[in-house]
This record gives sequence, structure tokens and C-alpha cells, in this order.
Amino acid sequence: MVDVGATSEQAPSNTALVRRIPWDKILLWAPFFAALYVLRSLILLIFMTVLLSYFVRRLVEAMQGRLPRDVHGVWIDRLLTLAAFAIITLVLFMIGSLLGPKLYQQGQTLLIRMQQLRPEQAFDSLLSNTVGSLSFWEHYGKPGEKRYEEALAEFQKDDQLGLGAYRSFGSQLSAVQADFETTYHDATLKSLRTEMASGGKSSASFDQWLANTVAPKLLAAKRDDYLARWSDKHPERSSSPRVSPTTRDAQIEEAIAQEIKSKPDQLARWKQEWEQQTISRRMRALRSSPAYRKDFETVYEAERRQNPREFPYSFADFEKLEEAYGKGRAAFQKTFQETIADSPDARPLIEADFRQETESRLAQQWWKSNPLAISIQRYLRLDGSKLLGSLGGWSQEALQAAVVLPIELLTAIMLAFFVTLDWKNLVKSVRCLSDSSLRDFYREYAPALSIFCRLLGRTFEVQALVALANSLLSLVTLWLLGVSNLFFLVSLIFVCSLIPVVGILLASIPVTLSATLQTDGSLLLGAEAFIAIAAVQFFEGCFLNPRIVGNLLHLHPVTSVSVLTIGGFLFGVWGILLATPVTVFVIDVVVLRRSIPGITDGAGLEPTATDE
Repeated sequence: MVDVGATSEQAPSNTALVRRIPWDKILLWAPFFAALYVLRSLILLIFMTVLLSYFVRRLVEAMQGRLPRDVHGVWIDRLLTLAAFAIITLVLFMIGSLLGPKLYQQGQTLLIRMQQLRPEQAFDSLLSNTVGSLSFWEHYGKPGEKRYEEALAEFQKDDQLGLGAYRSFGSQLSAVQADFETTYHDATLKSLRTEMASGGKSSASFDQWLANTVAPKLLAAKRDDYLARWSDKHPERSSSPRVSPTTRDAQIEEAIAQEIKSKPDQLARWKQEWEQQTISRRMRALRSSPAYRKDFETVYEAERRQNPREFPYSFADFEKLEEAYGKGRAAFQKTFQETIADSPDARPLIEADFRQETESRLAQQWWKSNPLAISIQRYLRLDGSKLLGSLGGWSQEALQAAVVLPIELLTAIMLAFFVTLDWKNLVKSVRCLSDSSLRDFYREYAPALSIFCRLLGRTFEVQALVALANSLLSLVTLWLLGVSNLFFLVSLIFVCSLIPVVGILLASIPVTLSATLQTDGSLLLGAEAFIAIAAVQFFEGCFLNPRIVGNLLHLHPVTSVSVLTIGGFLFGVWGILLATPVTVFVIDVVVLRRSIPGITDGAGLEPTATDE
């Protein structure tokens, strides 16, 4: 039998549950999230525009706080906005002037080294500096121990001196050549652009190259098209027998050159190609001139002063070894033994040579016989193509992002400029919606979006302070360890540290690899670099986050790490970036309905005295 009483009691209960659902809010927010989904390709642009607008308004409000209360208004706000953009531009210019050249040089050097590096050489170096370094320590210990000294003596007795130096000399030579090419490229490019500027729109050498090289090439590629255009423009000349084909082609080539100069995009492209060809031609000429060795010595000595462990030879010895390196291993060994091994200060170089050769030999033994190494080789044979395909896909996505990001950043700067420049009138215009037919949407959206945008800006303001502290601490520790490409790595640490808590852990991966694979690197140096970054992370977690993030956002570090993990798993990069502000918004505003000092104070778009 059916229990009618129980059923009749359950039905009102279900009806009451349905009635408790805030259907009005769901209907109001559904169009917003639908629009957000449709505009998902513009999320990055919207995100950067909101952040830039927040920072500019923060600066404007700080300057307004120093003015008398009666000095307010739309034009004052606009003047302060222009001043804020000028201050931000000046600060970025100063930072770029101080760090930009060094950062660019190290990035260019790394790029050239990667282009010159062979895959098998990189793999051998990775094995030697990791597995080989660990095996060396297990077998021979450290200098001074009996087993170490006996192995070193046997190494010298067996006529193996120079083998380790031969293995590492190629990377040393590539590093110096990369630094020399970067230095020469920058100096020559600066000279060429000065020449272009002094010659007006284009220099005489560029005009000559454009007329003698580019125009004939374009005419040959599209000859029929250019002939037809010339005939249409000069019908009397095309039918005249006095105009020879040579004269006609010269006139067409001159017109092509003038057409290129009249189009800024084409002119910039051909100028860039001319600069690269000119630099390459001058570099070839320099290599065959007596001044080349002098300039090369200057770059080498500068590198040696900065990284004495990576470049241990005097330039005179380096030249001898460079000449012998091109003749093969036997010639290099002979030169090394005659030049280096017989010198009074040979002990450190002999030990380095012994260590490099032994680490390489132990690494190769491990790779050929260890079960784990055999499993890795089997995996690479079976799934290597899939791995390369994945790496290719990631590289393509990174390249697309590198192309799109500057364009979207410039667009965001322009949007933020126009939004903040007319901020007060824009706010008044939006407030008019409170008395319109859209007042329900306005009352629902305006306070919530205002609070969230402020919270988003505050989150990244706080995280920028944490990132700056992480970068300064990392700069000091990595410099003390002797890690190369310091400014490039510290800049990477700063960018990664903008991701709360886990960002600096992500940055530890390239830092550790760089310390391990640099010319004088090892597994020990990589471990020391990783420990240094971990110490910075510990300092951030124990002191910076509780004091800065905790006090300003009122979010416990455990909660922060948890939501970052969940956000990253569910929504990828956007989940990591937005996890903290969304969590604070949900906990404080939606659930607990409590105010957040400096964020919910005055939130919404209600009129204030200063806006009138």
C-alpha cells in the first residue's frame, strides 16, 4: 500500500526546496556568463585592460588624496590620469634602459647557443652533469681523499690529459662566439640606424641596395604585371621605339623603389632585411681582418671576468687550444699537455679535466647498462615520435602566443587609457542605468563586478610585491652560487612569481636546468640552485604570504595552495591566475557577506561626493 500521508508531506518539502533556489539571480546572471562564453577569445584582452585600468586609477586616487578637497573635477581627474600614464611610462623606460640591454644580450646569447648546440652534445652534457656527477662522487669522493688522488694520478699516467677539456671546449668556444656575435650585432645595428636617421627617410646605402638588389628581384618575379602597369601609366613611351628595354626596366625599377618607400610596412620589412644582410656582410669582412682577434679578445676577457670558472684559460692559451681543436682530439690533447699541464698553476685545470672525462665515461656506462636507462631508451624508441609531436605542438602554441601577446597588450593599453581618461563621465553614464529598464541588471551586476575587479587588481598588486621580493632574493643567492645568465633567469622568476605560491616552483625548473647545463655546471650546482629557490619559496610561504597576502586578502596559505591546484586542474592557466580572487570573492562576499577593507568600501557605482 502507498503511504499517502508521507507522500503529501514530501511534495510540499520538494516544492519549498525548489522555491528556495534564487531563480531571479540565475536568470539575471545567465546572460552575463553567456556573453562571457561568446567573448572567451577576448578574455586575455579584457583581463589586461582591467588590471591596467586598476593600477592607473590607484595611482590617480593616490595623487588626488594629496590635493585639497575642493580641487576635484573631471578635468583634474583627466590631468592626473595623463600624469599617471606618464609616470608609468617613465618607470618602464627607466627599468628597460637599466635591465633591457643586459636581458636582451643574455637572451640573444642563449638563443645563439641553442642554435649552435647539437642534440647529441646537449644530451651527453646532461648525462655527464647529472648521472655522471653523482657517480663520480660515489666512486671517487672529493679532492684530498685517497681514492680520488689515486684515480687522478692514474688518469695522468695513462696519457688521458686533455680528454675532458676537449669535450667541454666546444661549448666554451660556442659561448664566446655567441657573445661576440651578439655584441657585434647590437653595435652594428645601432650604427646602421644612426646612419639611417642622419640620412633622412633612408640612407644612401639603403637606397642603393633597394635600387640594385630589391627592385630587380621584384621585377623579375612579377615582370608581366609591372610591364602592364608601366604601359598603362606611360602609353606614349611603351609604343615609342626610342625607349629601349634597358631604359624601360630602369624606370620600372625606380618606380618599384619609390613605391616601397611610400608604404611604411614594406619599407620597415625591407629595412630589416637590409640591416641583417649588412651585419652579416660586415661580420664576414671582420673575421678576415686583423681587428677580429683584438675584438674577440675583448669579449673573451669580459666573459672571463664575469665567469672565471666557465672560462679558466688565458686568452693566449685559449687561442692555442682553439687552433688545435679544429685539428682533432689528438692535436688538442698534445697542445693541452704542452700548454696547460706543464704550467705552475695547472692543478685546478687538471682536476677539472679529470672530472669532466671521468663523469662522461661513467655517464655513458650508466646509459648502456643501467636497467632504468634501458627502460628510458625503450620508451624513446616506442613513444619518441609522440613526444616530439607534443613538443612541436607546445612550441607552435608558444610562438602564436609570442606573436599575439604584444598586439593584445598594446590594445589593452589603449583601451585602459581611454577608459581611465574619461573615468568620471563613464561612471556617471553607467549609473544612469539604475533608472532605466535595465535597472535590475544594473543593481545585480554593478556592485559584484566592481568588487571583483577591485579584488582582481588588489590580488595582482600584492603578488607583484611578492614577485619583486622573490626576484631580489633569487638574484642575490644565484649570484653567490655563480649561475650564468643571471638577469634572464631572474626576469623569468619575476614573471612566474606573479602566479601565487606555485609560480616560483615553476621557475625553479629552468633555473635548475640552466645551472646544471652551463659550461662549468654540474648536478651539485643544479641542486644548490634548486635549494636556493626552495629557500626563497620557504621565505615566501612563511613570511611574505602570511604578512602580505594574508593581511591584505585574508586568505590562509593552505587555502591558497588548494584552490590554485584545483583551479589549475580544472581550468588550466586561467584557473591558476583567477583562483585567488575568485575564492576570496566567494568566501567573503557571497558566503560570509563580510567587507574586505579597501575593496568593498565604497564598492559599487553609487554616487560619491568627489564624483559630483
